[in-house]
Amino acid sequence: MSRDRTFHNPGLDDLSPDNQAAFAWLGVLREGAVVRPATATMLWAQPEAEARQNLQRLSDVGLLQFVGEGYRLDSATHEVARKSLSERMPLPEAHTRLLEAYRAQTRDNLWHTLPDDGYIYAHLTWHLEQAGWENEIHALLQEETADGRNGWYEARQCRGQPDGSQLDVALVRQLVDEREDVGLQCRYALIAASTSIAHDEKLRVLLPRLVETGFWTPEQGLAYALQLPHEGRRAKALAQLAPFLPESLFAGALAAVREIQDRLSRARALADLA
Repeated sequence: MSRDRTFHNPGLDDLSPDNQAAFAWLGVLREGAVVRPATATMLWAQPEAEARQNLQRLSDVGLLQFVGEGYRLDSATHEVARKSLSERMPLPEAHTRLLEAYRAQTRDNLWHTLPDDGYIYAHLTWHLEQAGWENEIHALLQEETADGRNGWYEARQCRGQPDGSQLDVALVRQLVDEREDVGLQCRYALIAASTSIAHDEKLRVLLPRLVETGFWTPEQGLAYALQLPHEGRRAKALAQLAPFLPESLFAGALAAVREIQDRLSRARALADLA
């Protein structure tokens, strides 16, 4: 097994081929992540008791650092493991194999039903991206619970990771922005709003396009504009939306603008409406 010239660990050469392969598989995990026995069980497809022994063995020869909840590779060691794994198979294939093992643990192939091993919820979208499973990322962020809530956000929220779900949405929005796909941009602006990302400015900007293209009905667009808490943004959103409203709804938008207390915002919006 070839290794980075700056890295040398005598214990690595003394490991059995199976343990060297186990070490290489650690390279598919996110750098800096804590490897718990439950994660190693999934990664190595072996009983947890055996995974614990292998983790301890790798720690004994200095390849892993015990950090209380599990084990961690330093950056140099992680790079050696990643390179070793890449010599065995293409890295996207390694991510695919790991994802398939996790997916086998879901209910009805819904990612938000995964058992929590202390690792995958924080890094699932990254693994999906690395495997080239972009469609699965879109499916993940649209999963619903039995009562119609956003499944992935709820799962992250229950684990004290609401910011993590926002980062997941931000990652995917970056991907769709690069593709300049307006439909997907609108979708993730909506998901961002539904997962408590504070009144996304991009969604407000996209509001007229959402209604113009039929992605939202005029009633939905008006309802969203009316609930914006900031008067200036509400006024601007109503003015931008007005050209796409039928006469029956336009009257409601005009009445809402007239009720805005901030004089400058109200005046600007009334001028736009006129």
